Amino acid sequence: MLLAVLSICATQAELIPISGIEAFHQGDSLDGDGSVLDVINGTGMNKVDPEDPSTWTISSVAWQDDWQGFQAPGIPDNTWAVIDLGTPVVELETMYLWNVQEPNAIDRGVDEFEIFHASEPVVRPPRTSGAVTPYDFSSGGWTSIGATNLARGAGIGETGQAFDVSEAAGARFIGLRLLSAHGSTSRVGFGEVAFTDTVDENAVVPGEPLPPPPPPPPPSGPVLIPVGIETFHQGDSSSPGNGSNSRVIDGSGMNKVDPDDPATWTVSSSAWADDWQGFAAPTANGNWAVLDLGAPMVLDRMYLWNVQEASALDRGMNTFNLWHTNQPTVAVPATGANVTNYEFSSGGWTLLNPDEPLALAMGSGVGDQSQSFDVSGASGSQYIGIEILSNHGSTQRVGFGEVAFTIGEADLPLPLDVAYDPLTDSLTLSWASEGGLHYRIRSETDSSASVPIDWPVFGGFADIDATPPVNTVTFPKPVDGLRLFVVESYPAPPEVVFSDDFESGATGWTVGNDGVGDNTAWELGSPSGPGPATANSLVNCFGTNLDDTYGEFADVWLRSPVIDFSATGAATLSYFRYIDIEEEFDGGQVAALAAADDSVIAILEAQIEGGPAGWDEISYSLPAEALGKEIKIEFRLTTDEVEQFSGFYIDDVTLTVP
Repeated sequence: MLLAVLSICATQAELIPISGIEAFHQGDSLDGDGSVLDVINGTGMNKVDPEDPSTWTISSVAWQDDWQGFQAPGIPDNTWAVIDLGTPVVELETMYLWNVQEPNAIDRGVDEFEIFHASEPVVRPPRTSGAVTPYDFSSGGWTSIGATNLARGAGIGETGQAFDVSEAAGARFIGLRLLSAHGSTSRVGFGEVAFTDTVDENAVVPGEPLPPPPPPPPPSGPVLIPVGIETFHQGDSSSPGNGSNSRVIDGSGMNKVDPDDPATWTVSSSAWADDWQGFAAPTANGNWAVLDLGAPMVLDRMYLWNVQEASALDRGMNTFNLWHTNQPTVAVPATGANVTNYEFSSGGWTLLNPDEPLALAMGSGVGDQSQSFDVSGASGSQYIGIEILSNHGSTQRVGFGEVAFTIGEADLPLPLDVAYDPLTDSLTLSWASEGGLHYRIRSETDSSASVPIDWPVFGGFADIDATPPVNTVTFPKPVDGLRLFVVESYPAPPEVVFSDDFESGATGWTVGNDGVGDNTAWELGSPSGPGPATANSLVNCFGTNLDDTYGEFADVWLRSPVIDFSATGAATLSYFRYIDIEEEFDGGQVAALAAADDSVIAILEAQIEGGPAGWDEISYSLPAEALGKEIKIEFRLTTDEVEQFSGFYIDDVTLTVP
């Protein structure tokens, strides 16, 4: 017997040392705080495993631990950095980068950059100094791996972003051409760089599209806070600094009495640092905010608080429009220090309030409560757009203080059993079913495309009757690598068990008089007296004296044929009526009677009076006493001797279940 044992062990990462770095500008000093040397000396880093940069996290957001060169990208060859590994490194696999972390300068972090490598460049990069010095990577010896992007800095605890630089194996020098920043027009840089000889499965391959970020976890409670925000202007600083747009989603300056109920939240700070006020007064397409909910959501209400800074209340948003989308046609611009226009009419957006703009009251300082708006019509959307139309008087700026949402109730998908038959290559779905319901099967290949209730109906399975206790459907197995299914239940359309428009006579209907007066009767035909000019539909209806007013001392009734509700748990009576009955002294009544002896089971409406106002449709849900048995429906009119009116007319009687 041969026994083979396979042992799988994790590969131990080995840090590749960096011997030096040159850059287009020194930063805040040549070799001290905020210099380019800070990106290779580990300052501001928590090195959990010193040999493995994938474990390192940011421990400081001070400017002293970043490097920010004194030039923004835009002039070719003017913004660059070259890292010297000291010797050619054959085992080079992964580069880790951390961005600028200074709270008021997050926008200075590098966004897009191109990676180069060389064993020995024809022209060595110039020495770093206090002057901006260009360098041309096309000067010889350099090979481009491709361009990619570095995410904006996220502060304490941020891990590095990994990049696959295996194409640079054998190189000594790694060059970075900084192509854009995250909004700044004055400076660009990054926070830290490190290299290892180990493959990182999450590494970005330069030159290839970045993988989409994983969807955020669903809210754990009824409150939803946006995961991101872009606005026409950053405010007093870039995110997440004081007075930046991120202040409206971070809870700063709020007293959350009940964290699960924004209606209880009040303003606890009137400092400018806890508001967002963009640097422009409202103009067409010029003032806007877009909130990213992280994924398509079932929404209920949006809660807004306005600017609270005591000397700037007039900068608070006044009138605005709400827009929503799952994916805009034109990408929303990144927030920056310059005012950027955006048009919600550019495609993909739907206006939530087409009739008139919404309005947010001026802030009132500490203790101010929210104003809420119904956004259930935006359910299924990931992005909420706020088009700011006016403020409360300022000619300089506009913004608001805080925003939050509550989650609506979604129909939960039914538990599904799935069986696969390899002989027929088919799938069978089954689920517990309930009488009185219909079902739809909905399906998607991408769970993030929309909420399940908005997934397309699959395979024509749109209106499936319930077959208690279990429903089953079978269909050929889809060819998709991944396909998701949900079953939606909804009430079955009402089933008509009795209907009469009186155009074919009065089969089964009976009339009678229990009063002493003999000059009033329920009559079938076309009205020709002081009552309605015509029947509700077509020609015939029933009425009390079709060609005259009702008489005195009447107590006349009209009873339907027998209707069998012995197997019914719910039913609805609907009919049209025209009434002109003296108030208080005369009156109509509708009741359910036992079919066996015409005894009253339930009064559906006790005192019908007033009018005339034309034909009206009336509906009643039959009470439990009228269900589970055979019944009749009775219409009755009783009168005194004082005044006589046009009377009681009925047409188009219908009973439905459930």
